[in-house]
Order: sequence, then structure tokens, then C-alpha cells
Amino acid sequence: MGDKANIFDIFGILSTFNMKKTLPLPEIVFSSSNPAESKRISRHVKAGRLWKIAPRIYTSSTEAPDSLVRRNWLDIVAHYFPGATLSHRTAFKGLSLQGADEVFVTTTQNRNIALPGLALRAIKGPAHDALDMVLPMGLFIASVPRYLLENLQPSRARKTQAKSVGAAEIEVFLERQLRLKGETVLNTLRDDTRLVSRRLGMTNEFTQLDSLIGALLRTRPGVALQTQVGIERARGRPYDPDRLNRFELLADA
Repeated sequence: MGDKANIFDIFGILSTFNMKKTLPLPEIVFSSSNPAESKRISRHVKAGRLWKIAPRIYTSSTEAPDSLVRRNWLDIVAHYFPGATLSHRTAFKGLSLQGADEVFVTTTQNRNIALPGLALRAIKGPAHDALDMVLPMGLFIASVPRYLLENLQPSRARKTQAKSVGAAEIEVFLERQLRLKGETVLNTLRDDTRLVSRRLGMTNEFTQLDSLIGALLRTRPGVALQTQVGIERARGRPYDPDRLNRFELLADA
């Protein structure tokens, strides 16, 4: 009876060992500086269980690499740029990749990394600010005051997306804040942005933002605005473009 029990114990151990060996690998695996982990990854690659899809990135999935990269982009950014701040256009768009094939981060050096379906654009700039939000993977996302300033920075002409959305989109954003939340909120945002601009060395961008807010509040009538919604607001004839669009859709139905 004892021998049978020992045999059953051995089978149980082997079964557990085999289960551990056949546990599914993560969808995305990053290379490691740890020698043991690096050897383990190499064994999986040789066995056909992992495939390299980008520098220092492997996958256990047979899905298209661009889909894998876009689905796991935050973890990938954290791997390449630990502690970086998601900034500029990427922060302004709320981390949405819809219609975007580039991610912009602020870190300690300029660097571009081309991945399947996505390009990472690292911009040398100030470290994370006190108002920036911490993300679970050790990244930061620029605060509203910070990304408003960043998106007023000049951008070089590019074949792809510029890092900044530009003054027109900032104007639309500010007008919407004023329309939905009122003057007090917009003035508070201006005060917060003034402080952030001093900490991050973006006082020129703040001067531009301050002028836009003054024009929308009708305290600086000489400032030229670029958008219809902003111009009408400055003329004292504000309207809700979202509601107008709904009316137009109903009229066309």
C-alpha cells in the first residue's frame, strides 16, 4: 500500500510539474538583463513558443504584431521609457490612439522607436510635475495645465503627426470649458497653468494661453482667434456646436 501511495505521489508531482511547464506565456514578453530570465526567453524562442516582433519585445500570440503593440502600448512605453510622462498630443487626446499612429512622451533624451503599427516619440524635457497623474505601470500623464502649455509649443513640419495639436484646438478646448463650466473654472485653470509654466519653464506658452483666455472672456478684444466657436464667443454670441450638430442631423433625417 505504501509503495502504491508513493507511486501516486510521484505521478502527482510530475503532473504538477507538467502543468507549470505548459502554463500559457504572457501575450507580450520583454527582454531581461537577468541572465536566467534571458536564457528562459531564448529557450522559448528556439522552441517556437515566442516570436520577436520588435527590439526587446517578444510575443506568444500569432495575432498581427501591430494589433499586439497597440493593445499593449502602455506597458511597452513603460518598458522603453520607465518613469516617462505621457505628454503633448497623447495627453491632450486622453491617451486615445484612435486615428493616431504615434505616442509622445517626455523623458530625459530625444529618441524615436518604430514599432509595428506605432511609433514612440520621446522628447527631452522637464520631469513629471506635482500635478501630473501617476499611472499603475510607473508612468505619468501630464496634467491639464501642463498639456495645454505643451500643445502650444511650436512643432516642426512633419510628414506624420506633430507633437502639438496647435492653438486652434486649444481654443476650442478653452471655449468648451467656459461654456460647460463657467468663468470661475476657466480662471482657476489659468491660475494653475501660470504656476506650472513657471515650474516647467514654459512662460512663453502661458502668455499665448493667457491671451486666448482673455479673448474668450472678452477682456482682450484685440486678440485674433482662429475658430468660429471662439470668434462668436468673443463677439458675445456664443453657441453650442454640439447641439447645433444634433439639430443638423435631425434636419437631414
